[in-house]
Amino acid sequence: MKYHVIGLMSGSSLDGLDIAYCRFTRDNDDWNFTILAEACVEYPNQWITKLRSAPQLSGLSLHELDASYAELISGMVKDFIEQENITKVDLVALHGHTVFHYPDKMVSLQIGNGGIISAKLNLPVVTDLRSSDVALGGQGTPMVAISDLLLFKEYQVLINIGGIANMTVKGESIVSFDVCVANQVLNLLAKEKGLDYDHDGGMASKGKINVDLMEQLNQIEFFQKRLPRSLDNSFTNLSLMPILNSFDISTEDKLATFCEHIVFQIEQQLKKFKIDSDSKILISGGGALNKHLIGKFSYQVSVGDQMLIEFKEAVATAFSGLLRFLGEVNFLAQSSGADRNSCNGAIHNA
Repeated sequence: MKYHVIGLMSGSSLDGLDIAYCRFTRDNDDWNFTILAEACVEYPNQWITKLRSAPQLSGLSLHELDASYAELISGMVKDFIEQENITKVDLVALHGHTVFHYPDKMVSLQIGNGGIISAKLNLPVVTDLRSSDVALGGQGTPMVAISDLLLFKEYQVLINIGGIANMTVKGESIVSFDVCVANQVLNLLAKEKGLDYDHDGGMASKGKINVDLMEQLNQIEFFQKRLPRSLDNSFTNLSLMPILNSFDISTEDKLATFCEHIVFQIEQQLKKFKIDSDSKILISGGGALNKHLIGKFSYQVSVGDQMLIEFKEAVATAFSGLLRFLGEVNFLAQSSGADRNSCNGAIHNA
């Protein structure tokens, strides 16, 4: 069987909407995929401000944002379909933009009204890909465990370094979890120099690691939590930036130290799972393009090709949405900590 799915991912780094048009093929229980077309559509500056301030909105204003964001997405996807001359789409799968994520309170809210998007595109749309897992006591994120298991069988460890770094580890069981904040902080620090991001980690490579800052970052309570675990976007402003801002050191030194912190936290988990030097480790996400950061790893890691680096999570969203469309499991209890496996998502067919 072949399925053509558009996956939409809006990450916490707010660099834009990732769109991946994928063909999934199934031969019994063997899945494969091909990215047929892709794009990252940048958000206008006013939308970055709107999405960043969404947690402070009133209930009514948040619903209005949910609707207007869906209209924005619909226009982006419609343009993408026209530009790429796409004629066959079985469904669209939307992760949505995360406003709140507090799984301990059974709350994980992603905006992007699926009914509106379905009506505008005249296509089936799958949204709300976390709620059932959260209701069953799971973390609801990362969503990548099922795709890492079925689409990337050759890798034992898969690490995505985006706004937040997450990791999937396969062994006797499979577990996916958020490791630490990554590009959210690196990009905020780069903005101090008038840049959107630190290209290749060039500024970080000129800085010096501040031992005291490194120690304070690694002592944050989150890093003592048992797995699986996940992060809300507010963690950056509430827990990390106050520490970074308390140090009167150069931006370059902060970047160097935070890169060291990211690698340290990732490698701590690799050591806990007894990952050896022969294990196949794949790194994707924007952080994979940071040469300074990748060069800090003591493990041998594989960096995906450009398309996979940028669009792996959009592929995972497309695959999760497809499984929901087929009525199959798309969240694994052993990975998320839920009471049982579940099929997550709401199907809109306006």
